[in-house]
Amino acid sequence: MEANRPDKCNNLNFAYNAALPFPVFKTPDMPMKKSLALALFTAAATSLGNARAQSGSCANATPIQTTGQWSWYTGSGGVGPPFSPGTSCEFLPGYANYFFEWTAPNSGHFQIDTVSSSVDTQLAVYSGPGCTGTCLAYNYQAGSVGTGFFPNVDSSIILLRDVTAGDVFLILVGGQPIIHPPDAKLTISAYTDPCIYGIDDALEENDWYQSASPLGYGTYANLWASHADPDFYRFSIAPGATLSVDLLFDHTNGNLDARLYAINPSNPSHPGLQIEDSVSFSNNEHITWTNTSSTNAEVVLLVNVSPFGSASDCNTYDLVVGGQFTTTTFCDPMNVNSTGLPTTISAHPSATAGTGLRLEASQGPPSQFAYFLGGNQFTEPGISLGEGRFCIQVSTLGRFGRYNVWNSPLNSLGRFQPDGTLNNIVGTSDNNKGYDVPTELPFVLSSGQAIHVMPGETWHFQLWHREANGNSNFSNGLSVTF
Repeated sequence: MEANRPDKCNNLNFAYNAALPFPVFKTPDMPMKKSLALALFTAAATSLGNARAQSGSCANATPIQTTGQWSWYTGSGGVGPPFSPGTSCEFLPGYANYFFEWTAPNSGHFQIDTVSSSVDTQLAVYSGPGCTGTCLAYNYQAGSVGTGFFPNVDSSIILLRDVTAGDVFLILVGGQPIIHPPDAKLTISAYTDPCIYGIDDALEENDWYQSASPLGYGTYANLWASHADPDFYRFSIAPGATLSVDLLFDHTNGNLDARLYAINPSNPSHPGLQIEDSVSFSNNEHITWTNTSSTNAEVVLLVNVSPFGSASDCNTYDLVVGGQFTTTTFCDPMNVNSTGLPTTISAHPSATAGTGLRLEASQGPPSQFAYFLGGNQFTEPGISLGEGRFCIQVSTLGRFGRYNVWNSPLNSLGRFQPDGTLNNIVGTSDNNKGYDVPTELPFVLSSGQAIHVMPGETWHFQLWHREANGNSNFSNGLSVTF
């Protein structure tokens, strides 16, 4: 756990987490695991109707002393900079804010949430009564799950552990005014997390957005996440580069989800937009994302236990990060083939390729055979050969080779399918498409020494293929910087 802040509340030490979805608390006798976590979920609106919050002022918070459900109107209230001792619980602007003051009716573990709301909500918890409280936890937006009413509703959950009867918490709730219907729900209920005492993995502490572990390409084994202990990872993606992430786990031991977020430049302590996710109910999750901008992109990956249908509140997993490369094309477009279209190759991340790169091909002539070529230089417009153009340069310094060494990893032989995609037919692709490029290149130095792809190098690729009329052709070229 990162160093505790000096604030004290009811004998709890707490570590600040301003980002989704799990700010965390720990008691002095809990050296590793957390007693408070914040997760974001979504759910359809419910119609339970207890007392409503009446005030947007911390001094006049609506008192509640039980578990149950309470409402507030999102169409009115204190809109603008709310009560916020420190920036830890600062709300995004433009939300209608209301306060509750909750006194724990008994000792135990409790869940505070807004998941019964049909509106986007924010939630913050402070220690102590009235306006004297200290910010404990805030969050908003962990991605959306369709509710059937409003398919992009962001809601919040806070888990309180080892609360003592009589402990007082100030709860700040907020919902977007005008845009959504004017009603939202706060629910407080008993909760138990059977995984709260799990063992931290080698990449901890990375339990919140601001403490995300920076990672590069590679495999990170034996990681652990729970409902109260998510994992955050940060990546810097170069212009044109593609990030590939695989979570490898058995979902029968606990179902994990993966979400990728952009950095929020205007509110660095809040997450940006969710740009990709993988939230299936099966083994493993996979995310691929390409930075199409002209500048470096900072992104954060969240790994957490699914709030829906998980067999357990925790699980172990392996994280495989690949695809850290940039690409440009040459001799593009290539001459058309017998289908009337040019054959095109593209780069994709591969968790099993030595380089992290899988080359795939499309728009090829069905049933025709093909294999990839590689070299250290290219030329445009290339040399006319067959019905296409050979664009990898052959000169004193220009070397090239063919990935068609039979019965070896340097064999990329494939065959075009009826839809024009190239299927691998020699078992050298992790998805049976195209070719997983190894680190060894298909040619050697004059001394006979093998050449390998090294980080920072740029290599150039083309596809040669047969044509339906017995002639041959080429794809466009692809330059890849590893």
